Amino acid sequence: TVFLAVDGEPYLNFLPADSGIPLESIDACHRDDAMAFARELVGRDAALPFDLEKGPLVRASLVRLSEASYVLSLIQHHLISDGWSVGILLQELSQLYNAFSTGQSNPLAAPAIQYADYASWQREWLAGERHAGHTDYWGTTLAGAPAAIELPTDRRRPSQLSPSCGFVTVPVDADLTAQLERLSRKHGVTLYSTLLSAWSVVLARISGQDEVVVGSPSANRTRREVQGVVGFFVNMLAMRVDVSDNPDVAELVARVHAVNVDAHAHADLPFERVVELVNPPRDLNRSPIFQVQFAWQDAEGDGFRLNGLATSFEESSFEALKAELSLVLTRSSGGISGGFSYAADLFDHPTIERHARHFLAVLNAMVANENSSVASIEMLAAGEEEWVLALGRPVREGPYPETGGVHEIFASRVKAHPDAPAVIDAGKVVNYAALERLAGNIAAHLSSLGVRRGDRVVTRMDRGATLVASQLAIWQVGAAYVPLDPQTPLARQAWIISDADAKWLLVDGGGAAQEVWTPTLVNGSEVAGGMQQRVP
Repeated sequence: TVFLAVDGEPYLNFLPADSGIPLESIDACHRDDAMAFARELVGRDAALPFDLEKGPLVRASLVRLSEASYVLSLIQHHLISDGWSVGILLQELSQLYNAFSTGQSNPLAAPAIQYADYASWQREWLAGERHAGHTDYWGTTLAGAPAAIELPTDRRRPSQLSPSCGFVTVPVDADLTAQLERLSRKHGVTLYSTLLSAWSVVLARISGQDEVVVGSPSANRTRREVQGVVGFFVNMLAMRVDVSDNPDVAELVARVHAVNVDAHAHADLPFERVVELVNPPRDLNRSPIFQVQFAWQDAEGDGFRLNGLATSFEESSFEALKAELSLVLTRSSGGISGGFSYAADLFDHPTIERHARHFLAVLNAMVANENSSVASIEMLAAGEEEWVLALGRPVREGPYPETGGVHEIFASRVKAHPDAPAVIDAGKVVNYAALERLAGNIAAHLSSLGVRRGDRVVTRMDRGATLVASQLAIWQVGAAYVPLDPQTPLARQAWIISDADAKWLLVDGGGAAQEVWTPTLVNGSEVAGGMQQRVP
């Protein structure tokens, strides 16, 4: 199958039945780095785009490492295949190889149905009234859910994420795996639900949110007829986990298991229909409904056995970005393997390594005391706790004054060290005297516009000297500042302004050509209303 676009509408086209799948054969026997060369080729082929109109949407290559050693790679476009399909293809490839290598004929029976039959049935089913229960479930379940998870990032969010990603392994040893399985059996839940519970705790703590929505793929092959059909059946499910009432471990795993069971019972409604139904705020740099994913996979390779050959799977270095942060785990003989895949545009490797340590800490805490509350679980190791505490430790001589506001303490610092660096903004050093002059000018401007003691002034500005000076100026006039991240979704910004009962909003001048020291003051209620109108 290939896909055509005619006047913006997608159409299917079928290649001739004898087209076949080209198998590229490469001889690397003469190379000393044959395996490294093979890995490089596979990575290159995996990153190479498919031509959706010409096809085929499957690529295969066989790299000869030596007389008795080969690397076979099979690369498929997700439009025509999913993880389950890979298992089917490898199993059928084994059957064909084993038959042909011994002179036998094709042992595979013709498929009773094709993917097109399933697609036609699904379209007919979704057009009827039987899917009303699914739409009611998802509409109710996701009503009022947070539109985004606010995880701290190492870099400012770009307008659109690139495919660049990284990976951090999370090895769960056999002993901890056995304890997690015992915990799961005791409470009548799956290991999947227990692992998702642990990661939900980590996400809630890091984001500071009481609720998190995690995307999770479902094989969506509940009907026997489609068990052996190759195609894209997988569907994404939105798992909404609530930890607001500080449940204990036993209650949390039961709660997550119930969410899991209900979501899979309504997995027939395609995720794109769920998005249309919920109609969340849209943003090019965030995926709708959820931005993090959790995938639980069965061990791969059981169905790939070739007569006379020893086979094993080689982990590819190629990673495709599926979400801002994904946790992919697999049950294996030695425990649980897998790890975190993350958007390199947002996160650094050490940051995700800390996420992995937090996840393992929560897993260990859960099996150590199932009656402990979620809030009491300690995620930080001893060394990390000391490091975090050191971040807030003042580096100065003598105690701070017991009286006076921060701006008054700052003024005394200006008198003592006017030429000392106060702020470094994009490589430009601003000393204490210059920062004080800027703050004084902004304070005078605020007063002239009517800002008074007790007012709340929102600062929606990028980090820099202007922001620091503006906050000092707000204190100088006796007002209180409410910090607002410009990258926060507009609906969230409007809610914060309203909740703080802020009368004023201080924003950047807006535009690189403008003088960096020129903030703009506008009426907060007007901006809040405007932002609400702009939300899709």
